Amino acid sequence: MQDMEKAVQRVVTAIQTGESIHIFGDFDCDGVSGTTILLEALLAAGATVTSSIPHRAWHWCPTCARSRGIWCGFGD
Repeated sequence: MQDMEKAVQRVVTAIQTGESIHIFGDFDCDGVSGTTILLEALLAAGATVTSSIPHRAWHWCPTCARSRGIWCGFGD
């Protein structure tokens, strides 16, 4: 992937300098799995890391949410 080395170096720098890293996951099955794997890998590497996964009913795609009568306020 293009610029992968830059991304890896940025994460390494964040770990080495004690910066906080936050993972914004996704609520589908691969998003939850990917968030968990990345979180565990970063913790094992010594990172200060947190994560969040949006609630399907409240943080859904704005277009989809509006059409279903659910709106989280994103973009308002």
